[in-house]
Amino acid sequence: MSLIEEPHAEVAALVVNENFRGHGIGKSLLQAAETWAKEKQVKLIRLRSNVKRTDAHRFYLKEGYETSKASNLFTKLL
Repeated sequence: MSLIEEPHAEVAALVVNENFRGHGIGKSLLQAAETWAKEKQVKLIRLRSNVKRTDAHRFYLKEGYETSKASNLFTKLL
């Protein structure tokens, strides 16, 4: 079996201190990531956000991102 995936860039973490939110910092960081991806000729950028971060989700949607997948992480303490 073979799995082929489109090349993509991924934002590993994007956190703006709550005292500085709403000042365009997150938007600037996303734009920098998008510019970097375009320079590398990557046509898809992804990021992950915990289901609890609803404010962040609204921000990403406002910036043109779409929810494309939802998943759960299962753990078992041994």
